[in-house]
Amino acid sequence: MNRCVSKNYICIDRYVWRKSNARTPTLPLQGPRSRNHVCLPPSVLPIPMKTYIFACIHNAGRSQMAAAFFNQLADSTQARALSAGTNPGPHVHPIVVDAMREAGIDLSAAHPQLLTDDLVRDATLLITMGCGEACPYIPNLRRQDWPLPDPNNLPLDQVRLIRDEIRTRVQQLLNSEGLAH
Repeated sequence: MNRCVSKNYICIDRYVWRKSNARTPTLPLQGPRSRNHVCLPPSVLPIPMKTYIFACIHNAGRSQMAAAFFNQLADSTQARALSAGTNPGPHVHPIVVDAMREAGIDLSAAHPQLLTDDLVRDATLLITMGCGEACPYIPNLRRQDWPLPDPNNLPLDQVRLIRDEIRTRVQQLLNSEGLAH
């Protein structure tokens, strides 16, 4: 996609967006840009989607909760979250599903997935969640570590505390990245 920038428009393909919002064909541009372009005000151009990865060992608790809160609280036109694990479990912990249901989020259909190179290739940030040495190092990818206890086999009261801490951290992350809606 070729782009050219003028005073009032960013040109992309075959039509010009005028202030009246009427689409009108443009004349071919001269010189190295000999194609027709679409010209849009910068305010209507799509913002590239950012991807945030939450990772823990089994992808059955902490990272599932974090990705779910992120996707609920973030501006979905700007960012999304995925969760994955270095050694995915067979299912999301039932206690985590219960705790998240209390918070209005249904994780009953969520499935743990493996953290792969393809998954993190275009990621903006990797947030590891207490996986210690098992957490991957991905070159050239920003990383944060949130050392939180594994909710598996904990009583619901303790899982609620972990859930609430994760929600607070996700909200802080969204605020700092300018992604809250």
